Amino acid sequence: MVGRESNNGQTEGTNGINFSAVEFEELAAIVAERAGVFLSAHKQREIESRLYCRFPYIESLDGRALIQMVKKSDSALQNLINSLTIGESYFFRNRPHFAVLKEHILPDLIRENQRHRTLRIWCAGCATGEEPYSIAMLIEEHFSELHSWDLSIIATDVNTSFLEHAKRALYGPWSFRGVGQAVLDEYFTAKGEKQYQLRDDIVEAVEFRPYNLADMPYGDEFLQARFDILLCRNVLIYFSFDLANEISAALADRVNPGGYMLVGHADSFPALGQLQAIYQGGTYYFRKPVRSDPAPRNRRPSRLEIIPGIGVDPTGRHLAELADHALAGAKKRMPSRLPRFGFDEIPPVDSGGDRVSELLDQARDSADQGDLETATELLEELAQGGGRVDHRVYFLKAIVAEQRGQIPSTVASLKQAIFLKRDFVIAHYYMGVICEREGHKKDAMRYFRNTNRLLREHQGDWAMDEAEGLSAEKLAEIVENRLKELQLDLEVEQR
Repeated sequence: MVGRESNNGQTEGTNGINFSAVEFEELAAIVAERAGVFLSAHKQREIESRLYCRFPYIESLDGRALIQMVKKSDSALQNLINSLTIGESYFFRNRPHFAVLKEHILPDLIRENQRHRTLRIWCAGCATGEEPYSIAMLIEEHFSELHSWDLSIIATDVNTSFLEHAKRALYGPWSFRGVGQAVLDEYFTAKGEKQYQLRDDIVEAVEFRPYNLADMPYGDEFLQARFDILLCRNVLIYFSFDLANEISAALADRVNPGGYMLVGHADSFPALGQLQAIYQGGTYYFRKPVRSDPAPRNRRPSRLEIIPGIGVDPTGRHLAELADHALAGAKKRMPSRLPRFGFDEIPPVDSGGDRVSELLDQARDSADQGDLETATELLEELAQGGGRVDHRVYFLKAIVAEQRGQIPSTVASLKQAIFLKRDFVIAHYYMGVICEREGHKKDAMRYFRNTNRLLREHQGDWAMDEAEGLSAEKLAEIVENRLKELQLDLEVEQR
């Protein structure tokens, strides 16, 4: 049973662990300092429930006792981390990524590395091992020539219980969402009721190690190697925005020139701007440039490029030109009509429109420079004044709020942006990303379906507001793939 908060801020409940607001803040600070994991205050009740279910000493501890134990004991801290991290994974998760690995990334690296015949792969945040084992199976199935290479697949995670599970390589039906019977027959042996043991040679192809990604920005010496393929998918959501961005930069530094990095659908940070973003097959991934590549354009990565897919431009056209085109198209459109809310028409921005644009530009610049306080103040001024009915104001408020870890404010601002502009397709998509990241899969599917519907209504060369060059066609492919993945999740959960 999850407790409820009393008038004095203390959580009350008959079972489980209960933190006051002050105690939870202290616990969050300890976990952030020792493990880099970010505990959001809006998830306090969820975390209390998770600790009740999973923490070994839960029945005899209150919040203060747990804090003292974690301060004194590394093993208690590790138990806490194991309880707080979620190992949701399954074989060949995000199939478009495995498609580009098979059809583009691995063939390219085999050509480029033919002389020294080495290939290094790192799965960072591997959870219970399905991801690295999927890569080993992919290589076994389609790239037998790598058997004679110096090939290594390293998989790491901060959760030691996940790693023990991965080493056992014994999996239940949850890990086989969308996996064909041929994979089970070829690589697994049935063990007992609905349990499957992975083939020994695939298990032996992967080396598992405990590792906390939060150590990377501080010059750790654990993993000094460079990698040809680095996967870090659906992991960075555990960190604050700034730390996740620093980790992204450190990860990118560990990729060999000409190598590739794949991140999760909901993971996108400005530090990745140092890599070449590639869009193929309904997904996107990153490549580390080499000296022989054409000189990169002089474009400073923006902190606002955090919505997956935004800024990916494989055609070589300058993003600024596309943004100007989008802005010109937006100015030609009439204000959205919202009859379902009882309004005939959203009123236009008042006569201070130039001032609104000026303050919006200042807020963007402040956010780009990391001054989120100033950006927030400017956006609040806009929301209380001439920008109160400008959907762009609330969209930027959402982005800044997310960077500050304020997810409820992010959601509220996105809802307001959508209220003001019903066909604001990027806001619907962004809301789907947030819902998926927060574990609200049904809500995520609803917003992704809204995105698809709007894209179908606006066929052709549609200049989408705030899209930064992302085309409607690419966005439709991305959303279709997210819907397929989420449907797989929900089908298993509903059995």
